[in-house]
This record gives sequence, structure tokens and C-alpha cells, in this order.
Amino acid sequence: MSYLDQIARSVSRYQAADRAALSDFQREYFGPASRHLDEEFRHWLFERNPNRGGEGPSLWLCKRDGIVVGQQASIPVVLQVGETEHRAAWLIDWMIRREWRLKGVAAVLATAVAENNEIVLGLGVDDAAYNAVRRAGWSDVGNLSELMRPLDPRALARGRKSSHWLARLTPRLLASGSARIIGRVAGSMTGLSMTRMAAFDERADHVWASARRD
Repeated sequence: MSYLDQIARSVSRYQAADRAALSDFQREYFGPASRHLDEEFRHWLFERNPNRGGEGPSLWLCKRDGIVVGQQASIPVVLQVGETEHRAAWLIDWMIRREWRLKGVAAVLATAVAENNEIVLGLGVDDAAYNAVRRAGWSDVGNLSELMRPLDPRALARGRKSSHWLARLTPRLLASGSARIIGRVAGSMTGLSMTRMAAFDERADHVWASARRD
């Protein structure tokens, strides 16, 4: 058996029995305060996704001697291309232990996801991951603007390693209601308003049906 075959045999879907080993790995690489360590978040992301197949969670691990040395997660989605829907997945949280990088672990993890989806998608990959997927034959389809509203601006500023003054100023601006004021002004100009939804229902389905070709 070749070396790469041995590594490939070390890759499997996440199971409940992997919880402790995965938590040790994620605590080291995401930090002790990371939401990845929240079992409810993990369950929501990987178990309750409505597009998840019957095979199991969309989270793959590479383990050597019972220790997680790498992970590759994905978010299953339905991708509309023209009039056809495809089973696809967004790659997220592609992490390899430093001592196991450039040893084939990243490649076999990505292959595991690709073999279970028609199309694999990625955003915001760093240079090392970008070079790896390009060598694997991925296509770069260009840049995509990403808009977001931070729910925890302090955590965002720390995570982005923002300058000291920005990390202190941002939460104060949001706490003062600036974001809400801007939202009201924009709403008055467009005639639109924001309404809290208790759960996804047919209204969300209508938005998707109207916008999926865009």
C-alpha cells in the first residue's frame, strides 16, 4: 500500500466517538473561545442542514494514531445553474496540523468532499489553500463581494487583528444604535423595512425562487 493510500484510509466522516479528539484539535487551532467547540453549533451546522445527504455529517477528519491531524468541513447546498439544480458544497474550515502539512493530508481531505458532491465551491481561501486547489484542477471564477453585519464586533475586531483604536471604536458605534439608525434611514428612502422571522417559512422559499437565477 502506498503512502497516499495509507493517508486516504485515515480519512472518515465525523462520528460522535470523534468528539473529544476533534475538540482537542479545534481548541488548539481555532482557540478555546471558538464557536466550533460548541456542540449545539456543530450539530446545527453539520447534522441539521436540510441539504445534508443520508451518508452522515459533512465533516471529514484525518486521524493518525487516534489524533486528529486535519479536518475538512463543508456546507451542502443546492446550486442553480441555468435550469438545472446540482448537489454542491461550500468548503469551510480546511485545517491541517503544522507537522502534517505538505504530506498529502490536505489533498485526501479535499478529495473526500469532492467525491460526495457534483460541484465543490470555495470562498476566502488563503494562498496555500488556493495553490493546492488550483493544482487539483479547480477553476477561479473571479472575485465576489461579501457583505456582513457583525453580531459581536469586539470578537470580529480581535479576529481580524484590527488596530487598537478600531477594536475599541467599532462596538461603541454599534452599541450607540448607529447601525439601527442607518437601517431606518435606508428603509425610509427605499420603502423597505426589516422584520424578524421566527423561522424559515414559505416567504424565504419565495425569495429563493425569485432570486436563484441571479
